Amino acid sequence: VNDTTISTITTDNYAIAKATDGLAVSISTFWGKYDHNFMYFFSKSLNNPEIYNINIDTFNTRFVGFYQTSEKTWMGTGFYQKEVAGLFSSFVTKLDSNFKPIWRKDYSPCGSDCHYRPVRIIPSHNKQATLAVFRREWAFRGSPEAFDHYIKKLDTTGKELWTLDLNTNDSISGMEMQIVAGPNNTYFAVWSDMLYRPRKAPYPTSPYLAEPNRKNTIWMAEFTETGKVLWKKKLDRKYMMKDGMNRDSAYFFIGDMQLTEDGNILLAGDVWNVYRVPYLLKLDTKGNVLWFRRILPEKRFDEYATLDSIDGGSGHKVYSLTQLQGGGFILTGEYNLNADSWNLTDTTQQRGFIIKTDEYGCLEKDCQLVGIKEQVKNNISWQIYPNPANSAFSLSLPEDFIQKKGELQIFNISGQLLHREYLMGNQQTISIGHLPAGVYFTHIQFGNQRTQTKKLILIK
Repeated sequence: VNDTTISTITTDNYAIAKATDGLAVSISTFWGKYDHNFMYFFSKSLNNPEIYNINIDTFNTRFVGFYQTSEKTWMGTGFYQKEVAGLFSSFVTKLDSNFKPIWRKDYSPCGSDCHYRPVRIIPSHNKQATLAVFRREWAFRGSPEAFDHYIKKLDTTGKELWTLDLNTNDSISGMEMQIVAGPNNTYFAVWSDMLYRPRKAPYPTSPYLAEPNRKNTIWMAEFTETGKVLWKKKLDRKYMMKDGMNRDSAYFFIGDMQLTEDGNILLAGDVWNVYRVPYLLKLDTKGNVLWFRRILPEKRFDEYATLDSIDGGSGHKVYSLTQLQGGGFILTGEYNLNADSWNLTDTTQQRGFIIKTDEYGCLEKDCQLVGIKEQVKNNISWQIYPNPANSAFSLSLPEDFIQKKGELQIFNISGQLLHREYLMGNQQTISIGHLPAGVYFTHIQFGNQRTQTKKLILIK
């Protein structure tokens, strides 16, 4: 910015999208009283980006999502303010290859204290339409409804084809709804029921805040190209009551949602329970939980543990999820040890993080098979044979372990325990004819110790 009177420039909303010939990044930059949205287009070399200033008239403008179409145009969504402290007007827009507007569909404030905020935008399966998620919110929380979400489908000219309301009667989405295109020409949506509907008594500390849902969890739904809901379900909270998460007052924040390479659904976000902890949650296309991982690097946990008191908003916020080619995931976001300092202008408090996991959401190898704090006895030499096996296999253990009481455990590739068998005396043959053909993992547990995990291939 060519203005020597400005000493501080901060960034707010951002969005990023792949292009056929590079990468586009949208950043909302704030200085003085106004936001300015800049689009940076990087070639594949990532050098010397082209820069475009994209604003709605002269109003504060922020993009929250966009993607490149097959025609090399761009579809995007965002919001702008006609007044510095005013309500938001949302939009969906089509831009040409040079990021010049072709058309724009506006969604004005829905009342004197109500407005729409965009959350996510994706292409339809046939690439001939766009699906966008908007969150309707009341600025002063004085309404019987505090937040709800709508999914809108628009054609290539901006004409609205349908609007879908997935909010339930017994709860209302308090966190960002996410949608993704599924494997069978349908779509999936997830959301968090953080607030009750209708609104319960105000929160004790403020007359403007609604009472939160103490049994908060995640909902999931599947719908078609025409907006027909095929099913909708509430996930059981028991999957989150692990790894010390034993309090009822834990809340889910959803940062991102992706369709995995194996055709399942993966959510990334953070759980708020005393402090905010990143998580990965993998679901199948029927809404069944495959696995749930809370992820917190030990050095960050030690930093939390040294605090005299921890505010409920402190911790890690997850913003994005990326799948790595060949397996594994990257989570990004920011962390803060002082909830009162989630302040974009306070550079001493706002810090970023990047977390890399394997394809099972593990920071530690084999966490899907055992607790990561269990001791691995690496010096136990043992073998399974034959491998591949048909209906049974044998064990080869050192002499001093044959008489010890151990438990053989067999897991599938998702970490589900399918077979367990106690080893007594000279019993060394394990029957597995009841298991289907496939790849499994097995180890032997001796009290709080275990052998290294071995891969077992079962053929029929």
